[in-house]
Amino acid sequence: MVRVAIIGTGDQAYALCHLFKNNNSESSGNFLEVTKPGLEKCGVFHDTGIPLVTLEDAVARADIVILAIPSFALKSLVSKHITLLKDKILVDPTNSSVRGEDLHSILTVTNVRWVKAFNDIGAVDVLLNKPFSKTKTPSKMCSRYPEAVEAVKNLSESSLALDVKLVPYERYLQIAQHQESLGEDWMKATWVILVVFVLTELYAVLR
Repeated sequence: MVRVAIIGTGDQAYALCHLFKNNNSESSGNFLEVTKPGLEKCGVFHDTGIPLVTLEDAVARADIVILAIPSFALKSLVSKHITLLKDKILVDPTNSSVRGEDLHSILTVTNVRWVKAFNDIGAVDVLLNKPFSKTKTPSKMCSRYPEAVEAVKNLSESSLALDVKLVPYERYLQIAQHQESLGEDWMKATWVILVVFVLTELYAVLR
């Protein structure tokens, strides 16, 4: 049994809740809650059925905390709530090209356990994936803490239906910035549109 808290209510949080709703079974014993800083009104997170609770309550109950917030806000949130977070497994799903805007950098001089995960999952891809689909979404994870990354891997495979590959800590930088957040289908469509546009323009010029 693993209790999970997602901090953040944006697309990434919604996508993860969507996966949990469609793939978690009661027999797993896993439990998920959503929260965000300054939340005053509790209830249910959109149409996912996932409880929306205050940050203090969600984190206090959680074993794993997923920080689905903008990368520039990570340092501030972790510093402000370090007492609550220090004994948890923190998951960093952010993508930033700015040095220092990730848990790997922020928690370097601490013993707080962190895992880089879910940053290669596009929200669009997740939301387009049907509940009855036999295809699992691939995802890579990395951490310097073996027991922490194994816990997140087990959760992801049992409750999110992800096909997880663990990447050695020495190769962290290879997965730290995964910027294709539009989704694979959208990227292909974008390229097709661009090629057709260029060819059309060339034809018009030559004509």
